[in-house]
Amino acid sequence: MVVLRAGELLRRVVIIGCAILLCALGADWGWNSVQDHATASLRDHLVTRAPVGQPVVALTFALDTADAEEANHVLQVIDGFGITATFFVTASLARSAPGLVSSLVAAGDEVEPTADPLLHTTATTAHWRAAIEADVEAVEGGSGQRPAFLQPPAGTLTASFLDAANSLGLTVTGAGVHPGDALEPGTDVIINRTLAGIRPGSIILLHATAETVAALPAIINGLRSRGYSALSLEALFTLASGQTETRSSPSNDIASLAGTAA
Repeated sequence: MVVLRAGELLRRVVIIGCAILLCALGADWGWNSVQDHATASLRDHLVTRAPVGQPVVALTFALDTADAEEANHVLQVIDGFGITATFFVTASLARSAPGLVSSLVAAGDEVEPTADPLLHTTATTAHWRAAIEADVEAVEGGSGQRPAFLQPPAGTLTASFLDAANSLGLTVTGAGVHPGDALEPGTDVIINRTLAGIRPGSIILLHATAETVAALPAIINGLRSRGYSALSLEALFTLASGQTETRSSPSNDIASLAGTAA
């Protein structure tokens, strides 16, 4: 009898423990859902294409410290096609591989910063501004060009981040076309997803992976067979604005977020 009561007690403890765990997970899933919804609304303030009618797109690449070798392969491919692109680099890459940044600039490519992904999502506008200024300084020091665009950090996008970037005169860009190449889904998948998503003014975001390098010739040829030209972000938005001067960029227009950006 004592054994039965002990077993029943153990069973109830397990049931109660599972219930608590499920409640905790449910709360976490609910919070993630709220975060995802908030992030989705903030993404509306990212610039994902330029307002042009011509068949032109921006070709951009996101680079991190581990991508230096493949980045050189990307550069060789686009140079072979006579194309210039925009490379978003982290501050750590700009500092650790100054030769790569110099090579990109020498080839006529545009180098812009990627925001530090290490700040917490609750970081204030002041925190983000200081971090972004450091990112900009690192990239400008390597490229000799004042950045005009900024790639958001990996993870949840916040109003504070957008507000800080806007206060520094930087345009935060998103991906109008993103084939998911960082996950290396296969060369054919990267090619097909990229070409299926393009329209005039699209911003294509790629990464420096071996599969992307292998896919690039077919992507570029596919663009050309459809009558498209691939440009850097600066060239695309200069064309869109009808201006001849350089280093200009559009606004993210996040005035509506001022009340939520702490």
